[in-house]
Amino acid sequence: IQLEMSVIRQINLAEEQKRRFWSLKQGYIGESEVAQWLEKYTDDSWHVLSDYWFNYKSTMQADFLLIKENHWLVIEVKNFDGEFEYRNHECYINTHLMENNFMNAMATKVRRLTRIANEVSENIKVTGAMIFINEHCQVKLDYEFDYEIIQRNQFRNFLKKQTEFLAQPLLPAYLNRIQKVLNRYSIENPFQPTGLPIEDFATIHKGVTCPTCHRFDVEITLRKVTCRHCHFKEAKSETILRSARQLRYLFFDNSDMVTTENVYQFMGASAASRSLIRDILGKNFKKVGKTNKTYYEIEI
Repeated sequence: IQLEMSVIRQINLAEEQKRRFWSLKQGYIGESEVAQWLEKYTDDSWHVLSDYWFNYKSTMQADFLLIKENHWLVIEVKNFDGEFEYRNHECYINTHLMENNFMNAMATKVRRLTRIANEVSENIKVTGAMIFINEHCQVKLDYEFDYEIIQRNQFRNFLKKQTEFLAQPLLPAYLNRIQKVLNRYSIENPFQPTGLPIEDFATIHKGVTCPTCHRFDVEITLRKVTCRHCHFKEAKSETILRSARQLRYLFFDNSDMVTTENVYQFMGASAASRSLIRDILGKNFKKVGKTNKTYYEIEI
């Protein structure tokens, strides 16, 4: 979200940040779609965890971990557009060598989650599935892995097979036992963002953006903000709150950036009055400090 706001506000990102933004955005889109499919095609006998970060010998992450009483399914999602190829123990996308060998990492991930699962019960079987969710992705492999490779047109049937055998939802006591073991190895996401330096506030593109198409071409009236491009309408109070949150995300390391004056300037100094901004922020966020040092606390 922070990088997306940076792109919209025309902040001069380094090439590495631009690549990271594109990679994160594609990954987020793919994982969001898989989450919808899981909700639609799995039953109540599965307990679903997403974005599970853990440390077992090294730091690893599971996009999704589906848990039944005697079966854990580890799902990794890739949203590649084009031809993915695995040959000579290397990963290539559209003929370009990739930095990370995530195919081998997946095998390691399944093995280590098997060891974690065995701390709950040795009867638990752990399997893995690498999902290539993009409809325009072709997959070529010269190696057979001990987890399943699933393309988009195979995913629905794969999920249906997981629910062929009727099973009861996990009992709360057993689920708590599983959660305690998972918590033993759970860690925070180590790749936290770094906020923009405060001096960048003076140079970022000010104004009000459309929440759907992100353009700055909006018409502002007493109570509403209307996009001239896609015609989306938004209450001005929501625009103020959204702008405040954008400011908070951009300056992640400075929790005191959301002040009435900063939001007023951020919105373009004419979109809303200071008194209206102060009123809306005060009704929705905790006020910290007094007089000219007041800011509003936004948890993200």
